[in-house]
Amino acid sequence: AQMRALDSRLQYSCGQQQRQALEMQMLTRGCAEAEVGMEERLREEVVRQQELTREGHERAMEYLRSQCEKKAFEARQAEVRARDLAEQERASAASCRDECSRLDGAMECWRSLQAARMPAVVELARFLEKGGPEILTHTLPARFRVPVLALEWPPHTDLETSLVWATVGEGGLYSMLHALCMGELSPDSLE
Repeated sequence: AQMRALDSRLQYSCGQQQRQALEMQMLTRGCAEAEVGMEERLREEVVRQQELTREGHERAMEYLRSQCEKKAFEARQAEVRARDLAEQERASAASCRDECSRLDGAMECWRSLQAARMPAVVELARFLEKGGPEILTHTLPARFRVPVLALEWPPHTDLETSLVWATVGEGGLYSMLHALCMGELSPDSLE
């Protein structure tokens, strides 16, 4: 009877072990299926996130590309404007050089007068440019330094004032005025 009780217990324990092994196998299978399902869902989520990221990346790249093209276009336009401006400045500089050389030629007669020690003529030019207009702003009578050539001559006096050697040379009008200006000749010693 004890054997039978032990045998029945043994069968019960073996049945219990088989049921537990079967349950364990079912639990392992269920966990494996759940793990496979979760892994599949995780992969799907990763693919979805990659698509979202790729779309955002593509939109960002498209925006950056359009901004880059816009800036490049603006830079090309600015370069064209800068080249046009530089060309205008070159033309203006060439025009100024031409004008300077033309004026330099016109100044040659003044340089000749300065080299010939004719400060009276140069002083007259300076006076007419700066001093004369200043005199007009003051109330008269007033004292001013006036160049000899700016003086008035008596009526019906014919003066040869053209710039020729006869008027600039010894005994000419400009020579006499030069001597007056330099103090080499006084007004009362004139003939």
